[in-house]
Amino acid sequence: MKLSTLLIILGAIAIPITIFAVTKAMSAPLPVGFPSPTSHGKIEVKQYPAYRSGTYTYEGNLSQATSNSFNPLFQHISSNNISMTAPVEARYPISTINQPMQSGKAKVSFLYNNNSISPSQISQDI
Repeated sequence: MKLSTLLIILGAIAIPITIFAVTKAMSAPLPVGFPSPTSHGKIEVKQYPAYRSGTYTYEGNLSQATSNSFNPLFQHISSNNISMTAPVEARYPISTINQPMQSGKAKVSFLYNNNSISPSQISQDI
């Protein structure tokens, strides 16, 4: 089999899986007790309840932190049968205020639906 044919087949498999995962993430509910999102164009101060999450530490180009952290976090919740929720939390170094595209470490988290969820498997990355 030609390499180009193999790549087309792999792409045909990977694209629908990625679209499904992104669609599932975009339609995910908020964790229990979270306030509803603020309307576009408004600023609102909110109080958030305590929550649990799976967190991945990314190191590299910070503009790629959330996209490069998606797969390890998605594998974590999938292997533990944890439903996806929104939002995804991303924490960047304070120095990014002055230099937004710099390299460094960021912590990206998928929030669990409620505080009673405990994963049965935890990889060393999460």
